[in-house]
Amino acid sequence: SDDVLRAIESKMSASAEALRFEEAATYRDQLQALARMAQRQYADTGLDQDADVVAVVENGGMFCVNLVMFRSGRQLGDRCLFPQNASGRSSEEIALAFLMQHYLEYPAPGLVIVDSIVDLDEAATVLSAHCGRRISVLTNPSGERRAWLEMARANARHALLARMSEESNQEVRLAALREALGLGDSLRRIECFDISHTQGEATVASCVVYDRC
Repeated sequence: SDDVLRAIESKMSASAEALRFEEAATYRDQLQALARMAQRQYADTGLDQDADVVAVVENGGMFCVNLVMFRSGRQLGDRCLFPQNASGRSSEEIALAFLMQHYLEYPAPGLVIVDSIVDLDEAATVLSAHCGRRISVLTNPSGERRAWLEMARANARHALLARMSEESNQEVRLAALREALGLGDSLRRIECFDISHTQGEATVASCVVYDRC
């Protein structure tokens, strides 16, 4: 239930703030496991045609697109994507951009169910022309199709919370490192070098770079 998810999310955030990162990771894994369980519960309902379901969720200027795929009445799984350079965009614009880019690389099913989109007719026309056959783009579905869209939205919310928690943890770790090393708040880039050899021979050098930008 949503109450359980919120309770776990709260514990995950509290653990991250207290620098208990392994504990926070455990809560994150629990959230992901619950999301997979929800998918299996819905999977028994089936769908009467090939379809993709696309949901877009925004939080704090960050977006997550969840794509759930159905073929021959079976769910093939889902993918979460996090668009870059999406600042200042709306969820509707992100949805349209995703459809236009995704189906240039992958074949589109006969039906695409989407949260909301900038221009529904344009999307259907462009996709149909590209695929050489009629592609229906549906918003505001009902019944079983609405249940699948709600599941895609939940998947996107959970994935976005996990991504934001990871980035928050990263900021907390960086702050702790700055304090430990007596560095200023402007620290943005760290380069670590390691030189190894075998009794003075076969020297190998490596460099690991962390860059906030």
